[in-house]
Amino acid sequence: MERCVWRWLPYVVVAVALRAAWAAGESALFGSLCKMIAIDPEFSEIVGEECMRHVGFEEDMRSEGLVFDPYFDRLLLTDGNCPTQRQLDSIISFPTPWSDETFSVFRSPSSHANGQLIVGSYLLTAETTGRRIAYAPLHDPTNVQTLVDSYRGFPLNSPNDLVAHPDGSIWFTDPEYGCAQFPQANCPALPNFVYRFDPRTGEMHVVADDFDRPNGLAFSPDYTKMYIVDSGAIHCSPVTIDPKRPHHIRVFDVVNNRTLIGGDVLVVVESPDNKWGIPDGIKVDTMGRLYVGAGDGVQVFAPDGRLLGKFYTGTQVSNLSFGGWNNNYLFIGNMDHVWMIPLNDTRGAYYPSMDQPFHPTPTPTPAPAASHPTATSASPSTRRRDQPTLYI
Repeated sequence: MERCVWRWLPYVVVAVALRAAWAAGESALFGSLCKMIAIDPEFSEIVGEECMRHVGFEEDMRSEGLVFDPYFDRLLLTDGNCPTQRQLDSIISFPTPWSDETFSVFRSPSSHANGQLIVGSYLLTAETTGRRIAYAPLHDPTNVQTLVDSYRGFPLNSPNDLVAHPDGSIWFTDPEYGCAQFPQANCPALPNFVYRFDPRTGEMHVVADDFDRPNGLAFSPDYTKMYIVDSGAIHCSPVTIDPKRPHHIRVFDVVNNRTLIGGDVLVVVESPDNKWGIPDGIKVDTMGRLYVGAGDGVQVFAPDGRLLGKFYTGTQVSNLSFGGWNNNYLFIGNMDHVWMIPLNDTRGAYYPSMDQPFHPTPTPTPAPAASHPTATSASPSTRRRDQPTLYI
């Protein structure tokens, strides 16, 4: 077991790696990197004495959609949601350091899948070019079915990330990033909405309509709040950054498990190395703390928005996942690298279970509505919604 050497400074803790080399090969294993920066003493409750361990590398990969699969003891991640020189398009299975599994391709092609979620015994994926939320049994990954691919008769744009509610509903973001990355006809067809979909009934409605580019999302541990990233500051093809556009996290109250109100900006994500931070994926632990993929690594925030500390990588982290049998490891997707950090007395709030309700009942696409859905004109950075948005 590797141990980190800690230097204590006022409100800053820096851990320096004892070893940075790892075994050669396409999937390099068991290297380490420790640079953890504590801004608030509470950060010491999260991290232990072990370093971040390097658990995977794939040249030209852009790791996204990390999700821990407890049934097969592996980490699943998407590879190819953004164009790269190798034009990758697959879901990759990475072995955990303690498992007997090997690196393998879980599914290819994957319709440039982005966010992923395990509900019951199914893997749900947000497909960029498939323009749908799809699902497949974990034991039969090529048996892919459509859960939902349209709203009021209009095709979705490019679903980005998704979460599950205990009532069985699936909530997801649908920005237009994929329309620029992989141009298609009639894309975008809809505003950049956030949706709630009920697989049991086929009912779908908009829960937030005033985002620039909605991205990662997460429920609080008690499901009374929802945190949604707006990464509108970054645009694709070509990649440009506009600091005047959103790079923040908003917080909403969940009403009757169906709608959202509020929407105040909780955190503006920034970093010294990448001034605007560019938040992406987001996860929550059992204490309600937020773990956000950003331009310099994973930034950790208290529920009130205080920056507690960082798992520093120096480059963009697109997504992350809690995992391990006690849900006390944090897996980090850092471009073409995957890292793992053992946590102290911290657990992820969400853990897949066979008891979770998931009733996939694909429904026929409804006829187009008389009018095209439109987004709210108010500025997302200043507007607070005191009444739920509900488009049926």
